[in-house]
Amino acid sequence: VGMITLGSLVFDKQNLIKVDGETSLDDVLALMSRHNITYVVVEDNGKYCGFVSTMELMSEVAFGMFEWDKPNPDDFQVFKSSKTPVKNLLKLNPPEQSIYCFEPTELLQFVFEPMSQGIRRVLVSVREAGRTSYRSLSQFDVIRYIGTHISVLKGQSPVEIDETIEKLGLCSDIEKPASVNVILSTDSALQGFRTLSVNKLVAAPVVDSEGKVISTLSASDLRGLASENLKKVLLPTVEFLAQMRGEVMFPVTCVPSDTLKQCMAKIISAKVHRLWIVNGDQQPVGTLSVTDIIRLFKDKSKKCNECC
Repeated sequence: VGMITLGSLVFDKQNLIKVDGETSLDDVLALMSRHNITYVVVEDNGKYCGFVSTMELMSEVAFGMFEWDKPNPDDFQVFKSSKTPVKNLLKLNPPEQSIYCFEPTELLQFVFEPMSQGIRRVLVSVREAGRTSYRSLSQFDVIRYIGTHISVLKGQSPVEIDETIEKLGLCSDIEKPASVNVILSTDSALQGFRTLSVNKLVAAPVVDSEGKVISTLSASDLRGLASENLKKVLLPTVEFLAQMRGEVMFPVTCVPSDTLKQCMAKIISAKVHRLWIVNGDQQPVGTLSVTDIIRLFKDKSKKCNECC
């Protein structure tokens, strides 16, 4: 079995987008929008301090930029300047904002451990023209690679992707659907972001009056916001999504009887990080995330000396 190294997953990726710790949140949001990215690396005196993603910006928008106790949206005022330096957000989610660095010669399985614990991206060093630079490898990159190289991985992580997600133990939370945090389509996007922030979620399903899932609200939907249009978050969630994305995108869902292969194909083709597991009434009863899938591959991975 050929051993898959991390260098082979990042060779065609762009170099990191870095910002100085003093950069304002407004400028960071503009940068994310311009490059269509959901995170930046914060640098201080040439040293990488951590990641700041739309997740941390969401917490700041949800709780830092609006008065918390004003009951009427018309009374909301942006009371905290978005000139806040980005370095102030470095301590919001220390585990997930930490930087994990890997060598290009290290094996793919080495990133399964941090990613199975919810680390969304790691850095892989690359030597170019005698200089070392870093490129980001995300959970989605890993899932996409696994999905297109499953036969190569068979020897290292023997997961039966033709089994149903229920049989593979990936639907454990559907016994308690009340544990699924949902956002009502009529709630303001600000309320939605607060729900995400309080529950430390990157995304949640948006449901209609019958509880059917109709879309997804994600921290990444903040891309394109700036202080001058920040009040858009006071719109009902569905209107906010229509303005930010140009359309209200239908959510990508699965059912417990879908195979892991089918679910991974949906994730890869839709470029999403999770599928909502739904019942026969299209109501969300659970979540299948890229973290869950990577954890399964980690649990099934053989030690390196067993597969070579």
